[in-house]
Amino acid sequence: MDWFHGKDLELQKAMDADNAAAVEAAVRAGANVNAKGVHGVTPLEYAIGHFRKQAYTQLLQLHANTAQRDDEGDNAMTLATQAFAKDQDYLLLALQAGGDPNTRRPNNDPIIMRFVADRNLDAIRMMKSRGADIDIRERTDRPLVISAALVEYWDVVWCLLELGARFDYKDDPITMKDILRPKKTTPTPPDSPLWPYKVKSWQFMRQHGLALPDLHGPN
Repeated sequence: MDWFHGKDLELQKAMDADNAAAVEAAVRAGANVNAKGVHGVTPLEYAIGHFRKQAYTQLLQLHANTAQRDDEGDNAMTLATQAFAKDQDYLLLALQAGGDPNTRRPNNDPIIMRFVADRNLDAIRMMKSRGADIDIRERTDRPLVISAALVEYWDVVWCLLELGARFDYKDDPITMKDILRPKKTTPTPPDSPLWPYKVKSWQFMRQHGLALPDLHGPN
């Protein structure tokens, strides 16, 4: 299928061959590294979707725009995040090229939310090291650390706390105190592998001045 037209079609052919030299030659001949193809797809997005890493790397070196959105609201950053489980390089290369680590997905979640949902602690740490805001709010306006705590992802909570995330959201509709309030049933039982992370998170927040209920009963 031809996704691009005119001189930009030569760029597609170069990407299909995953030939960095051919990509550069197509651009020198007039192809646009930020061309809009079918559904507004960009060459960077096309390269990610077809796993053409050499072509993708060359496009980045030619200053292709990682922020340009297609008709669905995606861009190279969001698609590289989706591809991360199969190949981390697309996101790493985009970040190295100056891609925004706080890019929002079409649903308005920040891309780091993908790694929160996947409980990918290494990826969360990597994103922080590349400038991601770990206090950023997801599409429901909840901070990441609160969202992780609500679904009992205490390993993620602990990771975020270690990285310096805020936790004293006293005026938000849901706070850590609300989440840790004793319940009739314990969502994270003591025999869960997540329990030690819950204990460490609770201890850390208490030691840093947050008034929290006891884990085993009311205040």
